[in-house]
Amino acid sequence: MYKQAQAQLDKKEYELCLSTIEELQNRHSGSEEVKLSIALKQKAELGIKRQAEAEKRAEDERIRKEKLRLANVTSKLRKDYDDMREITWYYDKTTTQYVDVNSFHLYMGKRKILIHF
Repeated sequence: MYKQAQAQLDKKEYELCLSTIEELQNRHSGSEEVKLSIALKQKAELGIKRQAEAEKRAEDERIRKEKLRLANVTSKLRKDYDDMREITWYYDKTTTQYVDVNSFHLYMGKRKILIHF
């Protein structure tokens, strides 16, 4: 079972490795392999932590890129903020600011997200 856990650790199957180590400790509590498995358990826990950190970094990078993309797109638009509804309206710069002619224009709005605790 120790070799199985070690192979799982090498394959970066950390959760499976931890469950195998736990099973090994339950079945053979006094064996030499249990003592060796303590180091494997620490490596697997470290691997899980590193995976979580890598996933968080990747998610943060994805969010940063999306914000940059939105900022780039909306920088070419005219903005108008509605204080009462807390919505930012985006219009194309070529649209008229006043409705003094019959025309058809597209616009979009983004509501401000408030989180209350």
